[in-house]
Amino acid sequence: PPRSPLFPYTTLFRSVPKSLNLDLLHASLSTALFSSRGEQRFGFTHQTFAECLAARQVQNLPLIQLRELFCRVDGQQEHVVPQLAETAAWLAGTNDDFLQHLLRIDPEVLLRSDITRIQGSRKREVVEAVLEKAKRLELFDDIGLRRFFSSLDYDGLAQQLWLYINDSSLNII
Repeated sequence: PPRSPLFPYTTLFRSVPKSLNLDLLHASLSTALFSSRGEQRFGFTHQTFAECLAARQVQNLPLIQLRELFCRVDGQQEHVVPQLAETAAWLAGTNDDFLQHLLRIDPEVLLRSDITRIQGSRKREVVEAVLEKAKRLELFDDIGLRRFFSSLDYDGLAQQLWLYINDSSLNII
């Protein structure tokens, strides 16, 4: 059978909406979301678009598959693959199981990202996971993380930190 003019694009997707046509595709690719990467090649103008959309695409997968996609084990420690950290943080904002997993294995991933999409009691859990790593001397003061601390703000933050600060047996952060 003859190939559709959409063939190079349709091979990227499991299913193509019936409303997709070549004019609509070209109009979409002409927006500021995309930039040319050579003849008949396009990419997102900013990596964040790709990371967000990738996270949305996999958000309903079971945790076991998400771990296979995003995590590796070095020795005995599981961690998020550094190149996938931003996508993992986006995913944690929409998938509670994955968020809980990140809090157990690699909460710094959330510190290195804009976690404004994580709200309320979940922020308390992020701070708790970070403080627990600090208690075990597994967290290091990374000057690059400081710019993200403001995204941890929530109503009970001062009280949560005060308990840690006042315990002289704990690691100084």
